[in-house]
Amino acid sequence: EISEAAPAEASDGLGRVHELLAAIGKNLESDSNITVRDILRHMDVVEECVPELLKDFAKIDQDGNGKISVEELTAYFDPGSKPELSKQQLDEIWEKLTAAHPVDRDRVTLTDLKLNYSYIDKKLPALIDSFAQLDTDKSCTVERQEFYAFFGDAEMWLDMKLSSIIGLPQLKEQIRRFYWNVRLDRLRRRAGLFVNQEEAIVLLFKGNPGVGKTTFGRLIAELLFKIDLIPTDTFIEVQRDQLVGSHIGETEKKTEELIAKAHGGVLFVDEAYRLNVKDSEKDFGKEAINALMKAMTVKGKVIVLAGYPREMADFVAVNPGIKRRITYEFAFDDYTVSDLAQILVLQVQKRGFTVSTSVDMAQIAEALETYTTARQRRELNGGLCEHVARNAIAALNESEIPRIQAARSDDVVPSVVLELGHLVTGCSKVPAVEEGAQAPLASPTRQSQRPAQPVEGRPSTATSKGSPTPTRTTPEARVARTSLASRSTPSGPSSVRGGTRGPSAGPSTPKSPGTPATATGRAIGWEAGVPAGVP
Repeated sequence: EISEAAPAEASDGLGRVHELLAAIGKNLESDSNITVRDILRHMDVVEECVPELLKDFAKIDQDGNGKISVEELTAYFDPGSKPELSKQQLDEIWEKLTAAHPVDRDRVTLTDLKLNYSYIDKKLPALIDSFAQLDTDKSCTVERQEFYAFFGDAEMWLDMKLSSIIGLPQLKEQIRRFYWNVRLDRLRRRAGLFVNQEEAIVLLFKGNPGVGKTTFGRLIAELLFKIDLIPTDTFIEVQRDQLVGSHIGETEKKTEELIAKAHGGVLFVDEAYRLNVKDSEKDFGKEAINALMKAMTVKGKVIVLAGYPREMADFVAVNPGIKRRITYEFAFDDYTVSDLAQILVLQVQKRGFTVSTSVDMAQIAEALETYTTARQRRELNGGLCEHVARNAIAALNESEIPRIQAARSDDVVPSVVLELGHLVTGCSKVPAVEEGAQAPLASPTRQSQRPAQPVEGRPSTATSKGSPTPTRTTPEARVARTSLASRSTPSGPSSVRGGTRGPSAGPSTPKSPGTPATATGRAIGWEAGVPAGVP
């Protein structure tokens, strides 16, 4: 049986909490705390209203700082209306709900809830109340993965979240170790054991562009909130421009305001290394660094410093105060071409297009490896796929224009199916990434951009300054050296037009839309409101 908290007991406990706070002059809505001194001064009231404080003070004091916040005291008596169930319990409920359609048990519909209303209202009423929240795509259905992540415990939630993310196996293992570190200390404190937690949580994210640093920052915020380590899942993302002012005193004020705004949640400082300007004594970035280091000494603060590996290594090396305060460090791997192939398919689908059924994942991966450089893949990672998808769709449009013009009818529907030739064109038109330059960003919404030349095509070999430009290899020759030649669809011959390396725009006779290559999982950085290519 699924254990359910007794509403009357929770309500009674909260009522007694209100009485106690009013008697000792504390405000329920404020940030006030109850200390041992408060208990001793008002012993009679405590014994009458909340005697649990006398025997469970250490358990209620989740932070172990000798103070009980209003949130901690409230959570003790009302741990929340949404239960956390075991996998066995969730399996039982899910099997019951999907019994009417045993062939497709990956989702639950409103009809399923109607057929099992009495059962669900007794076993898991929160599913009824939270159905709209769980129906993320507004399809009047709840996916199995969302159901288990929402109602399962933190470990199950984390596994579900990580399993939906493409690639990055080593990073996922680091995230799991981090989860168990913080959870074990949390369990020790709940048992009344004294585990010192006098430091803030300061995380260092090191990874190339487009590997999902911001998305994992949000995941960390949700995870810490899930296990009650922070009171909210607030996630505040900032860069140098939001922290650094133009005159003395402004930087400290701006930084402290943002730190306060992130209180109870996570402050994510992207491209943190930009705060440190070398050989500049007058730069105000140092004031922001000092304000951040001050916040890093405050227990309960969670700060993430993110940036590119080499730059972040230099940043912490010249700021020993920050290096000393970092509690966890995460290294982000680059995506493999197989990962990028899955991300590309998702990017195509997100735009309302599909990949032809004649093109499989192996071909897409091979096209990416053949028609993009290792430097482009390393510097762009997931952002490369947005470039490819956009260019491939442009190539499809080029091939569709003559057909639509010849039809002379508005009833003719342009194709939304991308053939292999379109994808190869998309790869070949990814902007070049020069040695020592910032990778071209896939989204104009990025707040800080370094100059990058938008070049159509790219040299087949990187050249050093002053060396002769190598002879370009045509796509025909490159395809002849790969199995793409034998597997490519009739998408037109590869060609070199006007000095731009790339295949022809695509098929002269578009095919009907078909089932695309299937990508499982979710591409990092492509959540709603998160531009692709943003780390």
